[in-house]
Amino acid sequence: MRLELECGKLSVEVLGPGTIGVPCDCELRVSVDNGVFSGTVDDWIEGAEMEEFIQSLEELSSSGLGSALLKSESYEKLSMDVVPADRLGHFVVRVKLGVRTFVQSSEFVDAVIVHLPTETAEVMSFAKSLALYLRNELSA
Repeated sequence: MRLELECGKLSVEVLGPGTIGVPCDCELRVSVDNGVFSGTVDDWIEGAEMEEFIQSLEELSSSGLGSALLKSESYEKLSMDVVPADRLGHFVVRVKLGVRTFVQSSEFVDAVIVHLPTETAEVMSFAKSLALYLRNELSA
């Protein structure tokens, strides 16, 4: 299953289920392109984390208040945050993609944060599609 924002700059693809018997536990591929940077990260999302993200997205799209944060099991590698930009129904999706690099005995994390504008209808559609897929098809 693949979801894209209409602006075509963010793609979220469910690659498959995670732990058997844990609803919404899955592996995601998140791709982002803002014209200056493009990148893709695959990582695991815990079921409880995904459930909380979906619930926060649904609340955010109906009230326009708060935020919705999704972070992968290795937080430095992937996080996605949806926040209101104003009171007119505009939102910003902040996507952080990180890469771990090991040099000799040291570890470094390079990360890029991309801001993508969107609107209420896109956030609602995204939340509904993701919830439907993860809660029904992936958990079945």
